[in-house]
Amino acid sequence: MRPSKFREKLATKGIALFLWAVFGLAILADIVWFTRRPDGIRPWLAPQPILSAAALILGFILLTWQLETQHRKTLEANRRQAQDRLKLDIFKEIAERIEATSVPLTELREVPTAFLGELALRKRSRVASHYQSTLQTVSKEASDSVIRLMSIMETYEIATPEFKVFRKQLADSLRRAQIAFGDFALLALPLALPHTNPIVVENEDELSRLATITERATWDLTILIVDLRVAAQNYLLGGLFPDHRVPGQTLGDPSGRVTKRPRAEG
Repeated sequence: MRPSKFREKLATKGIALFLWAVFGLAILADIVWFTRRPDGIRPWLAPQPILSAAALILGFILLTWQLETQHRKTLEANRRQAQDRLKLDIFKEIAERIEATSVPLTELREVPTAFLGELALRKRSRVASHYQSTLQTVSKEASDSVIRLMSIMETYEIATPEFKVFRKQLADSLRRAQIAFGDFALLALPLALPHTNPIVVENEDELSRLATITERATWDLTILIVDLRVAAQNYLLGGLFPDHRVPGQTLGDPSGRVTKRPRAEG
């Protein structure tokens, strides 16, 4: 809560208590006035009745303040519980979308290398390629899974504004992976046709280079998604488990390089 709002609430409470006190004193004054005796003596002016009346008024004011405080605390507790439930639901949806990217991204990363391996075998055995359909669909399936993940993050952006940086990084990484695989598939598809004889492959070195680029680009995208999973647990579940934090994770690519991306605060 900002200091200005806190001061406004405090001033409002002070005014309310002051008005209650004035109201109580006014009632006490009326009682004293209207209960005077004909001889001018007012029994309410005796110390005991005055103390009793003051205690009653003070008790009423304190009770009102306690009830208001308890009501405010109850509302705050209900609000936090609702937020925790919402964060848990959001985490479940994000976790499901993250899990759904695992297989498509693995296939996108491995298909180029696997195709080159098959190409080497076909030079000797003259068998037909099994990758024509895969080369045409694997990129779209991987892209769709990442886009669905980005979509769910955008849907709940008001509850997870810190994750906006992840959406931008996911979009950039996905675009690089798509471009890399698209360049590879452009050269690979003619070699994957059923009746192609791959005895001589003129652009094999270029295919190998593009396969490596695709693998690295897809690996970076996978690392970013793993990074997102860690941040989502700490940000969305941190309130439920305040004494526990998921440590940052690193993944090594096939060349042995370890990549670690900066994480969003949460």
